Amino acid sequence: MKAYNLIKNALLVLTLFLNVGLLAGNSTIVIKYFFQPGCAECKKVKEKILPELDNRYHGIYRIQEYDTGKKENFLQLVAYQDKLKITANEPVYMLVNKHYMLSGYKEISGKIFDIMDELISVEQDSVSESVLAPADESVLQKRADSFKVGTIIVAGLIDGINPCVFSTLVFFLSLLAVAGIKGRRLLLTGSIYCVACFSTYLLLGIGLFRVLKLFKEYQYLQFFLNSSMIFLLMVFAVLSFRDAWRYHVSGKPSSITMKLPTALQNRIHAVMRKGLSYKYLLSGAFFIGVLVTLLESVCTGQVYVPTLTLMAQDSGIFSKWVLYLILYNVMFTVPLVIIFIAAYNGIKTFDLINWSKRSLATAKILLGLFFILMAAFLFLLL
Repeated sequence: MKAYNLIKNALLVLTLFLNVGLLAGNSTIVIKYFFQPGCAECKKVKEKILPELDNRYHGIYRIQEYDTGKKENFLQLVAYQDKLKITANEPVYMLVNKHYMLSGYKEISGKIFDIMDELISVEQDSVSESVLAPADESVLQKRADSFKVGTIIVAGLIDGINPCVFSTLVFFLSLLAVAGIKGRRLLLTGSIYCVACFSTYLLLGIGLFRVLKLFKEYQYLQFFLNSSMIFLLMVFAVLSFRDAWRYHVSGKPSSITMKLPTALQNRIHAVMRKGLSYKYLLSGAFFIGVLVTLLESVCTGQVYVPTLTLMAQDSGIFSKWVLYLILYNVMFTVPLVIIFIAAYNGIKTFDLINWSKRSLATAKILLGLFFILMAAFLFLLL
């Protein structure tokens, strides 16, 4: 009996020792908590998940908090995402023992406790130090490069064939024809006009992009901007499809809703007439290009602003986004260049007007599809 009691007590001591060892080993579980100040999901994690973690696993884990509003913390988060092949874009993340990254409140609340139970129940393997490779600017560069260049190309082209732009250009060509400007003079005048449009639209885009980038620093403002933009894009899509149908049925430009207001059209026509009355034709063409581009932005901004908003969502070196803006504006200018070349080669203004009428419904459908696509992209970023 005495021997039995000795063995029983020894087993109890061994069991206690093993349990203490297990707890000591699991105390090295590290949770890296990445959050943004003022973020709604981060608040839910802090109020619901963190207290429950403490209740269940007090003493056997450590939590490290990282404010991603600080550059060094954001770089560290992006480095982990790059190593673990995480592509999610969420305001809050939890990284458990450097191997398990949970993105967003929904995934954190659904998986964190199962992961913790699994880690506690099995012996921990050593974690590869390669996961802890220091973050650097090249990681952010990869993020910038991930933005689809194709989207920018398509957006620029669609903006360039916008009926607002096309109708204005046809009117300008008609004025040049009446003034007897043709041949090389027409080509040179068109080149100056296109350069002016490109430069003005590019500078306008850079300014708007810098403003939109400021929204990214404030979670609530960015959410409000994205939500408002999604709503407007869906309204634009419906109006574009309705315009396409109305024009298809009636064949009358007056049935179009989304177009430059008559007062603004008259203002643009007045600017063109005044510009062509200048003593120096090329200076007048540049003046026309600058002012017309600014006035037309009321209409072309329907495509430009959503594209800029989408671009502003991702992090990246500003010079990289300037290159993307240059690409967008090159594509925006391509249709203008093509039309001037066509005019130089003898196409009549009347033919351009007829082609514009035949293509108007198609252009409106393309615009509607583009608005839906941009709304879908922005919705995924909410």
